[in-house]
Amino acid sequence: MSNFNLQLRQAASGIDPVVADYALGYFNHISNSTEDAVLAQQLDIPKEIAFLTELLISAGGDPIKVDKLSEKLSETFSKKLKDNMAKLSITGDTSKRLLDINLIHNHQRDLDSSLALLQSTTDLEHTGRIMETRVDKKKLQKAEAKIAKKVAKRNNKFVKYEASKLINESKQEDYDSFFMKVNPIEFGAGAGKSKDIKLDTFDLYVGAGQRILSDAQLTLAFGRRYGLVGQNGIGKSTLLRALSRRELDIPKHITILHVEQEIRGDDTPALQSVLDADVWRKQLLMEQSKLNERMTEIDTLKKEFEEESLEMRKLENELADLEQKLEDVYEKLGEMESDKAEE
Repeated sequence: MSNFNLQLRQAASGIDPVVADYALGYFNHISNSTEDAVLAQQLDIPKEIAFLTELLISAGGDPIKVDKLSEKLSETFSKKLKDNMAKLSITGDTSKRLLDINLIHNHQRDLDSSLALLQSTTDLEHTGRIMETRVDKKKLQKAEAKIAKKVAKRNNKFVKYEASKLINESKQEDYDSFFMKVNPIEFGAGAGKSKDIKLDTFDLYVGAGQRILSDAQLTLAFGRRYGLVGQNGIGKSTLLRALSRRELDIPKHITILHVEQEIRGDDTPALQSVLDADVWRKQLLMEQSKLNERMTEIDTLKKEFEEESLEMRKLENELADLEQKLEDVYEKLGEMESDKAEE
């Protein structure tokens, strides 16, 4: 159904463009899955169509038109799935997988050549003479491993470049330090700039270079709330981590917070766990608390010294510095709108 986009607009003309785009993307997901030998076996067409139907109707689409569109989709996808499964039983799985077929062929060719050397003692011919050679099996194995490693490195160079170096950093690094590294805050830098996130095209990889998104697009409009819907293991958390780790091209004046779905169980309230994800805010609040504590101590200490004493002047100078620092902290907290964090 190459004209699905048009039919979607006709059946649900008044729905939010974001929902329409999601429905179109979900349609493409189902369509692509029917062509994949592995995914096709896990596909439940009626369930997928029912979800799409409910989504469009709940978003404001015409129930009658949406139901008619769903019937067409169900018929089209069921036929497509049946044809592809029939083809699978004859030809087998010919869909693309993680390993590059050229890499396999090249490595197999090199391996066959090496085995041929091992199986014969007369493998070299020079100027009409057959020369006997001896092969050191251990050295040959090391050489083959080295060659295979170089070939794999060359073939996967792009994939490894996409995988951010941040992923390979020590797991012992605490979240606060990591957050401040990938989100270097520049106060005042975001004034007047758009807070929308728009990624025109990007690829996303997981694990040892497995591509889960290809030539994808993402738009997050400031002020809207979004939810990721998809099967387990499809890459929802991976996408969120890629955003929070800035592996994708996020404007520097936008701060990305990421609260892991599995956190250590303690007495910390759920709301506080979310607030603590904003490390800059937490650090500034801690600094504010320390400054206020020290200023209270100085007020107490001043009662112990005479007005004109050297100790009193030192305390007053320190107090003036603390007041200036506290004013800077208040200004930064105000700029990041920390008072709205719990809204």
